[in-house]
Amino acid sequence: MLCSRTQRVRIDDCYSNPTPVKSGIPQGSVLGPLLFVIYINDLPDVCHDLCSLYLFADDAKMYKVISQTSDLALLTKASQALLEWCDKWCMQLNADKCKALTIGKSTSLGISTSTTFDIPYNGVTLHLEHISSMKDLGITIDSNLNFKEHIYAKIKVSFCMLAIINRNFCKLDKDTFKLLYKSLVRSHLEYGHSVWNPYRIGVISDIERVQKRATRMVKGCKNLT
Repeated sequence: MLCSRTQRVRIDDCYSNPTPVKSGIPQGSVLGPLLFVIYINDLPDVCHDLCSLYLFADDAKMYKVISQTSDLALLTKASQALLEWCDKWCMQLNADKCKALTIGKSTSLGISTSTTFDIPYNGVTLHLEHISSMKDLGITIDSNLNFKEHIYAKIKVSFCMLAIINRNFCKLDKDTFKLLYKSLVRSHLEYGHSVWNPYRIGVISDIERVQKRATRMVKGCKNLT
């Protein structure tokens, strides 16, 4: 960890006054990610009896099944425990990057997806934006778990990659196209597919449009079914 270190800001040839660094790790270091994981390793223990919390690198996800009003109170209490841990170890949360997502129907419990999730702490209330969808490890998760936003975003990216291939490669044989398609198009379209794999005919047809357009770009495959 950092010990007896200072930091300053440089703009062209001008430097600010050095300021002591009280916590953190050096950016760009080899051991940095490992040291950070060790630093926050006990974070899940703070609220293990209140809710579930999972860590991935510097990303933390806290969740709880809300079946009654008391569950919502426990989730708020767990959030307060997390803020207390952050104060103890000098790690301030960026509230603008912290979001609240409700999955499923919860109107009966008074949870509205159009409002904020409020966490009272030390006389101040932290307001977390209540969103309808968010990206997690490259997959957009929505409140209804239909993954339409993610699917159509990937379809759009795939069509863009096909346009780039078509614009930069005038003559394509089957082997070259297969290599380009698998690396530049299919990799986008199939990432995390075990999570968002659709079952509705309309969405499946929209995904298949990518491959149908792709085969038309190869000589000898344009007229095939």
